[in-house]
Amino acid sequence: MASLVIRPTARNPSWNPSPPAATGPRTLLPSQFRFTGVVEDKPDDVFARAEKKIVRNDSSGTLTDTEEFSWSVERTVTVEDRKATIKGTDGRLTFAGLAVLGGILSSEVRSMYAVTTQATLSRKKTVSVQVPPHSAIEIQLNWTVVRQPGLGRFVGGGDTRLDMPFAVDMELTVVPYLRNI
Repeated sequence: MASLVIRPTARNPSWNPSPPAATGPRTLLPSQFRFTGVVEDKPDDVFARAEKKIVRNDSSGTLTDTEEFSWSVERTVTVEDRKATIKGTDGRLTFAGLAVLGGILSSEVRSMYAVTTQATLSRKKTVSVQVPPHSAIEIQLNWTVVRQPGLGRFVGGGDTRLDMPFAVDMELTVVPYLRNI
């Protein structure tokens, strides 16, 4: 069997049979990074829901009404591995690599903020109102989750640093508002 040999010609003197070298960022591995800690941002109040109750008084005397409200939500840790930023290198992590580091950050944050599986945030609020005769008052409760955002910091070789955003639900708060209707 004959083999084909291609040689440079006058028409193509720079022809090179080897493929061009790969250009662009190199792929980084999760094992090249180590977790160094978190940098916290200012906590955010995130609106969760509003709850309304109308208290009517159809009598001729003032009515005192007491209402109890309660709510529970699952306490969560959110890691935004796809929003990670890498500084100090032109290298990149694959989505799988980011997911590995996101898992490490999630474990560290859960430990730091004592977030266990099945953890909940609960709050009860008792509201007492005096309703004048032949009127009604609307009670509105605005529930918010206090969320602690931050960055998980990883360092690699040289000056390479990776910052990955996270948020932890810290507290459930409620604010009542009263309105004559």
